[in-house]
Amino acid sequence: MNAAVVLVFFSVMAATQASLLKGALILYCFNHSELNVNFRLLFSFFFFFYSLGRPTECQVLRVESWKYKSAEKNVEGAALFIDMTVEDRQSEASCDLDKSFGFYNQNSTVWVDHGCRADFNICYVKGTTSTTRVNLSSWKYKYATKILPSATYIYSMQVAKQQSVAPCTLGTTYGFVANTMWVSDGCRANFSIRHYSH
Repeated sequence: MNAAVVLVFFSVMAATQASLLKGALILYCFNHSELNVNFRLLFSFFFFFYSLGRPTECQVLRVESWKYKSAEKNVEGAALFIDMTVEDRQSEASCDLDKSFGFYNQNSTVWVDHGCRADFNICYVKGTTSTTRVNLSSWKYKYATKILPSATYIYSMQVAKQQSVAPCTLGTTYGFVANTMWVSDGCRANFSIRHYSH
């Protein structure tokens, strides 16, 4: 996926505010940690547009890595992080995004490492996150879908207990878009679903 394609998606989303497209773009970002800094900057614009019309909040939070050990802190009420920047660094060690500090949308947690100690300005979409179990089956190798009505969007789907001989591989024989899950090619399993609701 090149930058031109990303910009086209961005333009379409800005014009239409289509929830399905917004969800797909966010999920792509969540599931592709190999994205470089330029792509992450582009996706920060997506998060900005996604947050429009939704309850957002920013707060300054001190998070500290003592003796160069990793540390985490939960941000209560945060469903989707939009941005995390250094407000005031106290450590001699540098604080670099994704190297010595960052966040996990999966459990509403921010983290520091490698001696980074600072006050961070953290902005996020407010809401609740939940985990649920869902059974989904591709009988006779047919494509099947299921909507999770309680979810605004799903951001994680993992095999909890596989029931089929056919493999269940994320992005190949199962996956999700917005609040809809899908399976294909004979994959049958109980899945652990993490989702956001507002």
